[in-house]
Amino acid sequence: MNKKTNFRIVIAASLALVIFASMLFFWADGCQVKLFEKKQTLETFGFAEDDRKWLEDFFQEALLGETAIYTLWGSKPVTFFDVDYPTPEMIESMKSSYSQMSDDEKKEYFLGEYNLDVLWTKWERVVAKLPMNNYMFIKHSKERPGIGSYDEIYFINKPLTIQLLREEYTLFESLLGQEFDPEKLVLSATNSNSLFWKFFQNSVTTGILLGFGKENSRLFTWQYDEVTDQATKDYVASFKSKPSDSLRNYGLKLSLKNYPIPTFKSFYKDKDPVVDGYRKERNQINKMYNGQDFVALTLEKLCSSEWTPLEKQ
Repeated sequence: MNKKTNFRIVIAASLALVIFASMLFFWADGCQVKLFEKKQTLETFGFAEDDRKWLEDFFQEALLGETAIYTLWGSKPVTFFDVDYPTPEMIESMKSSYSQMSDDEKKEYFLGEYNLDVLWTKWERVVAKLPMNNYMFIKHSKERPGIGSYDEIYFINKPLTIQLLREEYTLFESLLGQEFDPEKLVLSATNSNSLFWKFFQNSVTTGILLGFGKENSRLFTWQYDEVTDQATKDYVASFKSKPSDSLRNYGLKLSLKNYPIPTFKSFYKDKDPVVDGYRKERNQINKMYNGQDFVALTLEKLCSSEWTPLEKQ
């Protein structure tokens, strides 16, 4: 057998190997595509198709309107929002006040139908049945003198909050005045007497847990709390605060094309890295939902066995 024949055999063998590898790649890639495209249904999580409308409405209000979507997918450890239970008299009073506003004043408000109370009541009945390893919904019932009852809802990303407490351990320890185990403390949040809730009695730790950034939280506290040190007053005065996001148009229906980033006071003179981070997360979240079932994918994320940072998904 001459050298030319040997060369042809090598080429043929190499070509066959390439073809085989290509076929294997496309077969494997095809399997990955099928797995990725396997869409969950509402029935997977114990819901009927009839539940879709109220689930979608609740997720739009809580995730998009209250920005809890950044706690579900992004870097916001905790989201907090109120659920009011307005009486017919309160509703009529609000309508009356609205009718007496000037046209310019009315532009700042949107008097729409409030149904978060109804949606939350439905969600509260079923949420305990969902296998949520990474998230918690915590309710604290409160009373407003002369107005009525309301609920404070805390949506907590457990892994993210535990990670934050570890990273800022010294700050949170100084507030508690004692050592603590971050994981045990976060898991104890289901108890209203847990030391975890002491963090929400301080403006700085509250802001950090709500994902507003340490610098913004500190400056906000110094601006609105009584500060006697003149040097601190001058330092805070050198910053001009601005809202992290312009208020959304409440006349538009919430959707993945129309929802805000978390709203807080930004004190950065130039670009705020926290604001920029949330804007990038919003783009990434929108890509995650692109072509997907909004309700089913949200339920799938809530019930996922492991939590993965958004940038690694």
